[in-house]
Amino acid sequence: MVEFRYKAVGRDGEFHRGTQDAVDEDEIVKWLHEKNLVPFEITAQTSFLSFLGDLFRSALAKPTLTDENALFLARELASLLEAGIEADNCLELLSELVENPVQQRMINRILTSVRAGGSLSAAIEQEEGAFKHYFAAMAQAGEISGKLALMLRAVARFIGQVRETREAIKSALLYPCVLLFVTMGSIIFLVSYVFPRFRTLFETTGAEPPAFTAAVFTIGEMIASYWWEGLFVILLALLIANQMSRSQTGRQKLHSWILRWPLVGSMVVKLETARHARALASSLNGGVPLVTGLNAIVGVVSNADLRSRADRLDQHVREGKSLSKAIEEEGLYPTAGLQAVKIGEATGGLGAMLERVADLYERETTLQLKRYLALMTPILTIVSGLIIGGLIATIMLTVLSVNELPL
Repeated sequence: MVEFRYKAVGRDGEFHRGTQDAVDEDEIVKWLHEKNLVPFEITAQTSFLSFLGDLFRSALAKPTLTDENALFLARELASLLEAGIEADNCLELLSELVENPVQQRMINRILTSVRAGGSLSAAIEQEEGAFKHYFAAMAQAGEISGKLALMLRAVARFIGQVRETREAIKSALLYPCVLLFVTMGSIIFLVSYVFPRFRTLFETTGAEPPAFTAAVFTIGEMIASYWWEGLFVILLALLIANQMSRSQTGRQKLHSWILRWPLVGSMVVKLETARHARALASSLNGGVPLVTGLNAIVGVVSNADLRSRADRLDQHVREGKSLSKAIEEEGLYPTAGLQAVKIGEATGGLGAMLERVADLYERETTLQLKRYLALMTPILTIVSGLIIGGLIATIMLTVLSVNELPL
């Protein structure tokens, strides 16, 4: 008997996985059919080593989609659905278009689930970690409203705009990060490698080095002696932060703390407001009811503290409150965004006004970041120049002091 691991989908579209002993793969297939399950992946586990091998390969081939991949799938699915093609045929076509074998298998699993009678959103939800949560949620909202293609188009537009914003931020941070890295590398090299060469000379002659040179000697000795302890503290802090981010409570506390940072906190709030407003606007413009839309777009908010507030908006609306009142009570949007929502409700153009809110805060965030970087870059350059220049001046002073040492 051999132990097999299987993945299968039921007639109702529900996903199943597990292990079962059998003589061969055909027996497993027959067993699954008797349970009204359609298998799409069966793997034999003959030994512990093979199990570890499969686990390692699966970790390397994790079907997590990049923003580019998700954008492609959402856009192509929307185009094919708009052309009147059924969802299962759309997935079959996409499976042939995708070149990555891991993603191809993922699409085939979704296709199997859909052809077994499950919904597209449920099949996407079963792909653990491959899709962002809002992808499946907005697809479900589109299925409920009968406008799946429109909602997938909105998902594609949202992913594209988020990707553009992220790339703009990365590009803006590139030069300061490179400058900081080079500066730190130069300082560590001078303090830990160059200055110790002179220290040996002073110790041999018994002469006292200049005060600043002696201070640099001490710093270099501390770096050489305790660098591993500093590295341990950094790794420990990263580990603690990672463990906190794994639990809902810890993640919410960590993200709440980030919101209180000067300058950074306000930028995070504006960026998250832009994401939430744009996703909600796409949902409303697609004809999705407000409560359904609010539930569907919660996943677009990445900050856990703000996401918990966004998650409570639908409850306020169910109680009969307006969207602006719900946002005000939860403190989700800044003042200008809240006023814009109130105007949109009063004029009956809430979707269009939310689009303007998103445009406003995306533009403000980009300009604010560029302004900070425009100020930070010269300051960082001057400080780096002063530090490195001071160290080089100290080297020159040390050389002059060496020339005065008795032979």
